[in-house]
Amino acid sequence: MISPIATHYLSISLLVALPVFATALGQARIGRATLAALDQQPAHDLGIKKIFFAGIALSETIALITILTTAYFLTAPVTNSFEQYARIGATLAVLIPALLVSYLGSFSIAESLTCAARQPFLTNQILSFMLITQSLMQTPAIFCAIFACIIQAQAASIQTYPGALQMLATGLMLALCSIGPCIGLSYFITQACRALKLNRAAFSSLFSFTFISQAIIETPFLLGLATAIAMLQLTPSTTLKGVALLCAAVALGGATIPVSIGSALASSKALTGIALNPENASLLGRFSIFCQAFIDTTAIYGLIIALLLITL
Repeated sequence: MISPIATHYLSISLLVALPVFATALGQARIGRATLAALDQQPAHDLGIKKIFFAGIALSETIALITILTTAYFLTAPVTNSFEQYARIGATLAVLIPALLVSYLGSFSIAESLTCAARQPFLTNQILSFMLITQSLMQTPAIFCAIFACIIQAQAASIQTYPGALQMLATGLMLALCSIGPCIGLSYFITQACRALKLNRAAFSSLFSFTFISQAIIETPFLLGLATAIAMLQLTPSTTLKGVALLCAAVALGGATIPVSIGSALASSKALTGIALNPENASLLGRFSIFCQAFIDTTAIYGLIIALLLITL
């Protein structure tokens, strides 16, 4: 086992280096897409530049949140093995969604710029679309950062290994439950931007469908968030109970990953149909949401097992 002080400094270095690395790669993709869009539509450079600056600011948000969280961690050194487990959980809760959002978010921002070059008279609507969809995509990372600070704040009061495992399990729960929604939302938003290029008259139909579908894709993370809150209220008395909490995190986290990705894959197929045939938007949208609802029910199996492990 690494010493507590080594865990302290290693967690801080990882929280700074990896999200910044992912952000830099994402911003490089955004810059490349901007240059390509300007080359294609130089007469509409103002609208393209607005989308570029907004996209860069959004991509920078997660890096700033990570830096602030790291600064908080820096003021709370790890002094014993109990706090060490809590720090590992808090680090996972921040690091994994920050990496995914910082890098994967750039795909949809770059696609928004490509869409603006293809539909130059739709740049204001594309900008609004990007701001809303990206804000929803960043929600898991923001909530995870908040809960990581809560875990760190409670770390100093932990005096037993079951309590330490509880903090680790809470962080692991949040980290695993954020993976599927982040990947699914990135893919879905990118496909939505590509659909916008096909028919600007379908913007309103695509916008409403995208908003509802994003909420459904993000639902598994909300299940994990609610379960993590419940886990924090417990007082495990044995090491076996602490291990059960870790297993609950793996059970629910593992169940949510394919659910969110599958929901995104299924709903993205309706985007092209809505773009090409807006008159069928109601039919396609209703059936897509119906399919997503069935896909999301499979996450409940993981939730049931996780609750049984927590409560029994």
